[in-house]
Amino acid sequence: MPGIYAAHECKTALKNNMHVFLFSDNVSVEEEIELKDLALQKGLLMMGPDCGTAIINSVPLGFANRVRKGDIGIIAASGTGLQHVTTLIDHLGGGITQAIGTGGRDLSEKVSGKTTLAALDALKDDPETKVVVILSKPPSASVADKVLDKAKKMGKPIVLCLFGQDKIEGLGNISQCFNIEETAAKAVSLSLGRNAELKDVYMKKEALDEFLKTRLPQQKYVRGIFGGGTLCDETMITFRRNNIALRSNIPISENERLADIHKSEGNTFIDMGDDYFTRGKPHPMIDPSLRNKRIVQDALENDTAAILLDFVFGHGSHPDPVGVALEAVNRAKAALKDRKILWLASVVGTKNDPQNYTEQIGKLLDAGFIVSESNVRLASLAASIAG
Repeated sequence: MPGIYAAHECKTALKNNMHVFLFSDNVSVEEEIELKDLALQKGLLMMGPDCGTAIINSVPLGFANRVRKGDIGIIAASGTGLQHVTTLIDHLGGGITQAIGTGGRDLSEKVSGKTTLAALDALKDDPETKVVVILSKPPSASVADKVLDKAKKMGKPIVLCLFGQDKIEGLGNISQCFNIEETAAKAVSLSLGRNAELKDVYMKKEALDEFLKTRLPQQKYVRGIFGGGTLCDETMITFRRNNIALRSNIPISENERLADIHKSEGNTFIDMGDDYFTRGKPHPMIDPSLRNKRIVQDALENDTAAILLDFVFGHGSHPDPVGVALEAVNRAKAALKDRKILWLASVVGTKNDPQNYTEQIGKLLDAGFIVSESNVRLASLAASIAG
């Protein structure tokens, strides 16, 4: 429901001893703190606001995928990040106990990790959870200290991924990872007691070779148009680590902010799921019409070398996300005529998702996309094109 009404309804649910999963955004931080304090008093989980994903006792909530049950518990202040890590865990042969979303502001100074800390207690006490994953953007320093202190006392191996965070010393039982693929692989390795490595079978070198042969001198830049904010973040982090300049509507540094959100400049990465685009409209993973317009617009820019798109399957998402995007891709290709651009697709999903995973991948490959189940691998390829 709209955020202006959500806090009242959540308070009613908490007072009736119900855990809450709150997808709505536009809920004030003051309301969030009040709701989370009430949840803590009653021993309940307050997931959200702006919580996109959770899987509780094998029941998917919000945008979530069909993944196997196992012994890995996950806490994430990131909806698409939670989906990506659970699907990669599934691809690697592992499974999950609980996947608990917290909402994107939970690890901020004001909210102070209230849901994250409660979730750590819950997973510590859960005999089925053997390995715990914590996934988030870097928290405020004081909140990081609280979370790390509690995690070190869990008595269970912890896998920590804070996007863009530098190496942290003295972590003890905590394994720090620096991207989502690495996080999933480490968690599954700890769970199964053997090395887990993703086999990326969808990279088609022919598409890359053809692009490199026909690339024009003015084709310098990569445009990423994302439904998942975390996948957008992970791509930008990859570019930064390669010292490649970029612009975005969700920048970490203000000097990377787009002057005009509707016009790309240089290497541009747009999160179409940001609040600006979703006010009064469905999320782009449900209704991709706004993203489709941006695909055509950016493809027709003379300086575009490659377009990177994410496709997130699972419950809640469009029933044919690839098919509806290809309508825009084909319009762009027809308008481009003799000029070629490189099409890249980052795919989040499992073979048990309702969209028919194999069929969706097939459509992308038939359309000439380079496809990967690992977003960071596509980001690295995109960085090599831009660099």
